[in-house]
Amino acid sequence: MRAVVVESLGDPEVLRVREWPSPTPRPGQVLIKVSAAGVNFADIMGRRAGYLAAEPPLIPGMEVAGTFLATGAGVEELTVGQRVCALTLSGGYAELAAADANLVFLDPRRAARAARSLSADDRPNRVRPHPPPRPRASQRPRAG
Repeated sequence: MRAVVVESLGDPEVLRVREWPSPTPRPGQVLIKVSAAGVNFADIMGRRAGYLAAEPPLIPGMEVAGTFLATGAGVEELTVGQRVCALTLSGGYAELAAADANLVFLDPRRAARAARSLSADDRPNRVRPHPPPRPRASQRPRAG
């Protein structure tokens, strides 16, 4: 598979697209065909200053969205082909990424459609939104 690899610490010029072995999901993990990866502060700092625990060469990327492809042992909640998003902790800048199943979430658009299709009796209790924040003392109207 192709992946964006940090070959040494530094500026964006250290990123290279290269062939890399495809991940195999371990027990409790899933394999995702990545269609989008998040670029976040930890990825940038890991590339620049070794913020990440792994040493180069490595594949950064802590957040992905894509299609669920396969599971390791012990994962039964997902169906092949479902759109998901996940926290990968590393390896997200690649065509395929492995993630712990407990860090994988159904695509919100599909989850919302599924929730709307449930009858009112089947829906879980709704979570009440947080109350609006209380005004600070300096913002409250004064008596008198």
